[in-house]
Amino acid sequence: MPGANPYAQQSLSGKAFATADGVRLAGWWHRFGAVMIDGILLSIVQMIILLPIYIPVVQRMQQIFAQMFADIEAGREPTQVVTSDIYSTSDQVIMSVATIVLMAAYNVLMLKFRGATVGKLITGLRVVPVDQGHAPRGLSWSSAVLRALVWTAPSISGCLYLLQIVDGLFPVWQSKRQSLHDLAAKTQVVRSR
Repeated sequence: MPGANPYAQQSLSGKAFATADGVRLAGWWHRFGAVMIDGILLSIVQMIILLPIYIPVVQRMQQIFAQMFADIEAGREPTQVVTSDIYSTSDQVIMSVATIVLMAAYNVLMLKFRGATVGKLITGLRVVPVDQGHAPRGLSWSSAVLRALVWTAPSISGCLYLLQIVDGLFPVWQSKRQSLHDLAAKTQVVRSR
């Protein structure tokens, strides 16, 4: 049919190709690429912010390894490494809290004011309210906060990383290609170019 949007249909499996208003949905690999870019960017920022903690940790690790090698060369049993010898519980808590706050703040602010994180902007993606592919850039505060919290909350504990993996894979089989954090915030990721 002339003038019809080729993306405004569903596959035989019932999976949508586009939002209700005809904007093409992002594929899983594009989303994965955006997450990788964001992860690299956030890791760099995190390392800079936490440098006052990392420098003493590296120095302690160097001392421990030097002692281990000296023990081995002298024919002694190597010194046992205890995590608290490398970094304290307070260092661990500071690093964890800083990482989670940085991830959440980055996602909330980027989604509120740009409608996409840097990774999504680079890969040509945008986050929009469900079935509103032509919505103006930027989500509401409530959607941006909820989406960011559901995405970053599993980072609080290693036990919850499986939930984050399921969240990341959810668009593969979900009919509107939404992840768990998209479902919670009532959003979709679309191709912007």
